[in-house]
Amino acid sequence: MAPNSMKIQCRSENQEASYSKGKQCVWVQRFVRLAQRVPAAFVLGTLCGWFCVPQSTAAEGDQALRAIVHEAPSSSSVQKEPLICPPDPSPCGGDCNGDKEVTVDEVVRGVGILLGLAELASCPAADRDGNEIVTVDELVESVSHLLYGCNQAPFRTFLVRACSSLENPEGETFTVRFVDPEMISLAERIAAGKEPQRIVTGRLRCGDGGFNRGWSWHLDPNSTSLVVASIELCDGCPSFVEAELDYWLRLGRYCPWSTEILRPLD
Repeated sequence: MAPNSMKIQCRSENQEASYSKGKQCVWVQRFVRLAQRVPAAFVLGTLCGWFCVPQSTAAEGDQALRAIVHEAPSSSSVQKEPLICPPDPSPCGGDCNGDKEVTVDEVVRGVGILLGLAELASCPAADRDGNEIVTVDELVESVSHLLYGCNQAPFRTFLVRACSSLENPEGETFTVRFVDPEMISLAERIAAGKEPQRIVTGRLRCGDGGFNRGWSWHLDPNSTSLVVASIELCDGCPSFVEAELDYWLRLGRYCPWSTEILRPLD
């Protein structure tokens, strides 16, 4: 007998059946097809590799399995619920009483929240991004409002390209806004070709922010900067952020390494 025609026994609880070597049991094949729809099927399929059933009972098993999963749709056909963005943060970080002015007392409250000595409820405006945590960056912003007032700082908006390649030289574009005068000046010099390109980075926020049209996210202008190097964890194409926005918002920062400042938009 040729090696490829050797017979092996495939057992169920009460009966045995012969299968040609190199062929899979029917249930294994069907479990593999369903594994992408029902994670448990992968485990069951592995068990079935040891205890397969013959062809005569496979149809019954297939009907039972379909009854369990109710013909569950594949993950690609399941639509995600639309992401609901939280309200925009206070226009004046650190303004605890909403009078559009930050006082020393309010900054001290923010420090207390940062150190865990006071409750966030004593000054919700200290938490600019609404994540129930006051950070050093947010405290610095409060101090800035104490020194210079709560009037909106002058800004400049730039078109940025990321993820260009030989196959896709146009890459993907998005819009950033700078409020730091040093960053505005640096971005202008980069766009004019007087400085080498740098990585755009900043805190990621839900919604387009009123300037990053076409995307469901934006970089917080108060945190957006240009750096020489950044961690790889926050690197990625704009479309990656759009596709997995929940994950990126939890990550909290975006820093595509391939960014190029193209031109100012205002």
